[in-house]
Amino acid sequence: MDAQVTKRDLHLSTPEAFDAAYAEAISLVHAHRAASVPLVQRHLRIGYDAAWRLLARMARETTFVRPMLSGLYIYAPEPLANELKSLHGFISEVLARSAQGSLDPDTIRALGDKHALQDYLHANGNQEHPA
Repeated sequence: MDAQVTKRDLHLSTPEAFDAAYAEAISLVHAHRAASVPLVQRHLRIGYDAAWRLLARMARETTFVRPMLSGLYIYAPEPLANELKSLHGFISEVLARSAQGSLDPDTIRALGDKHALQDYLHANGNQEHPA
């Protein structure tokens, strides 16, 4: 009966309802390999704000849901999540160094090494740049 109450509570107004819906939302996101507010909202029969709060919590507490700059979420299983994290760090540092005017090929290679991009390239059969 609690599951039915949770689905009817459009706002997930109690901590118990929110926690139960959170567990269901995690299973749902993995099953569909997608993380979107409408997906969670439709399948759990909850309101938009409640679905958004569930995904925001997943983005904070897990590695498989990532927020995007647009405010949307992306499902990122572990290998993809690691690549996204590495690329984000690399791009952030390249942009920061570029704004300071201190960007050259050696710096870019060093930043690629720092963020394990050479490991990624090497694993895909590309050759590492000579130092």
